[in-house]
Amino acid sequence: MQRHLPSAHARFLAAVWISSYGDWLATVAIMTLLLGTTGSTAALAGYVLVFSAPRLVGPIVGGRLADRIAPHRALVLCAAVQTVISLCTALAVGVPAIAAIYPLVFLNKFLSAASRSTHAPIIAAITPEDRLTKVNGLYSAGLQSSLFAAPALGSGLLAITSPTSLMVIDALTFLVTMLLVSSLPIARAEYTASQPRFSWRQLVGSTPITRLLACAYAAEAITAAVVLTVLTPIAADRLHSASDVGILYAAVGAGGIVGGLVVSRWRIPADRPARIAGLLSVYVIGVALLGPCDSVLLTLLLLAVSNVADGIGFAHATTLLQRSVPRARLGAEMGAFFTGANAGMVAGALLGVAAGSVLPWTSLLMVAGCVSLILLLVVGWLARGLPEHAAMQP
Repeated sequence: MQRHLPSAHARFLAAVWISSYGDWLATVAIMTLLLGTTGSTAALAGYVLVFSAPRLVGPIVGGRLADRIAPHRALVLCAAVQTVISLCTALAVGVPAIAAIYPLVFLNKFLSAASRSTHAPIIAAITPEDRLTKVNGLYSAGLQSSLFAAPALGSGLLAITSPTSLMVIDALTFLVTMLLVSSLPIARAEYTASQPRFSWRQLVGSTPITRLLACAYAAEAITAAVVLTVLTPIAADRLHSASDVGILYAAVGAGGIVGGLVVSRWRIPADRPARIAGLLSVYVIGVALLGPCDSVLLTLLLLAVSNVADGIGFAHATTLLQRSVPRARLGAEMGAFFTGANAGMVAGALLGVAAGSVLPWTSLLMVAGCVSLILLLVVGWLARGLPEHAAMQP
């Protein structure tokens, strides 16, 4: 069938990867500008907060939109608006108008969160079921490749150009995404059926699988948000230059790439929520150990290894949802999944804002890691007796 042609996979994966590269270039530009202008960890935590807060609502909106008008159309719509917002952010960065940057970032990340809920339904629509894990692995590896290369590239570009230029590049990546995704061979008729009215239950998912995975990623995201907050201070401390934060992002991305490629090539027995929670625990322990570790090499190794586990877990979590949820509801369920993860990001960002000016980054990271690990142990215990047929039960 035409929708299973490899070219459709290539176009979609290229679109997602390109926009992800632009997103990380923008992140490096803005965080470097904030640190240089304010010199405050709390200011960076505030950025992570506005980066994360709209993701509590965005996934639900994007998921319902994907189920109603077709996921590729929803993604094109989001990319069109983000193009305009990124150009406005470029103007604010050029001034610089710090007060204007935060609301623009908020709007951009709302749309990013909405569009993220369309990715898994698009993959499900163009991929045979027996290849879902492989394509999800490639999808994850590609996203992590942007984390590997784009921050380092952004750091290099900042040495020869301005943050405004990086924001313009970000806007151009959204234009490319629009062109590639609009050409995908997905039948709109599959998504025109009437959708159920919104209920608050959609925020937590309609199946036990969705709810458990959302809780697991919420727990992990508490630590992930703190890691995002402290990577720049880690670079200033360990690498003696905040602008070298791209090296740390590269280590994170390298681990994610390996994790995604491992999933795409070999079968890993991580197809149940309890096992995925175990992989996320490996991530949390790895990054929490960054505090007592004072070696540059060991810092890079811990970041890489922990994100191998995270990459494997994410690919399997996505596949589990694609196989257990009907396609007509997949957008909404992915919205619930990402809402849970993003709730953890907001909690971690709030922790960073509240304690970032009181605790050193080493202690802040250790506290977040302990909280995440306890919650993951609870999720693993709740998930261990879940029968396979429960995936389809609301």
